[in-house]
Amino acid sequence: MCDHDHSSASSNPSVHQTFDELEFDRSLGNAALCGEVDKVVEHLRKGTNVNSLDAGGYAPIHYAARQGHINIARLLLSHGGDVNIQTRSGRATALLRAAFSGKKEMCQFLIEKGADVKAVDDDGQTVLHRAVKSGHLPLVNYILEIAPELKTQADKRGLVPMIGDL
Repeated sequence: MCDHDHSSASSNPSVHQTFDELEFDRSLGNAALCGEVDKVVEHLRKGTNVNSLDAGGYAPIHYAARQGHINIARLLLSHGGDVNIQTRSGRATALLRAAFSGKKEMCQFLIEKGADVKAVDDDGQTVLHRAVKSGHLPLVNYILEIAPELKTQADKRGLVPMIGDL
């Protein structure tokens, strides 16, 4: 398990982890989250479905995007990964996840690979809303360069990205 512990396990994981947590620890999603290229490759060789949503509703590309693991995202996409797959809850894409985490290089990579820059989540939030929330000004500027129309796009609560606050 990498340092991104998703369990509530303490010193004895076999006693405290749920079945879903144990399953996640062995999953392609966890390997993508942790940036473990060898484990990702092993899953791909075994034919693991790169677009399968886990118990949390995320595909492996969502985990790679959130952490900025471009090498992992490249592997997943080259094996049929859907760059625009949405999470079960919230309908977030990998691009939205990367933007919220302030991962500019990952956002650039995903957009180059066909990520829909105009995608919105269940709250109507765009990649620009997410980039502003991350507080990452270079990412905000990049999004504004490629999709300036997002500056005035309101979410479902009627809020536009507050760029002046950065």
